[in-house]
Amino acid sequence: MALTVSESKLKQALEQQKKAYELGKFCLKYNIDKVVLHALAHDEHMKEEKRREAIVAGRYE
Repeated sequence: MALTVSESKLKQALEQQKKAYELGKFCLKYNIDKVVLHALAHDEHMKEEKRREAIVAGRYE
């Protein structure tokens, strides 16, 4: 049984690996824990979700 990977999937995996590497370097440079960074990103995402919900409900301009 041969394992085949499409070129696009391979490119996508390499891009994800590159992004993870860059994020790791950024965290190391600024001494930021990745868990904290993830929590901050999640918080921003939730703020954006609440803003979208308010726009849909007509409470926000």
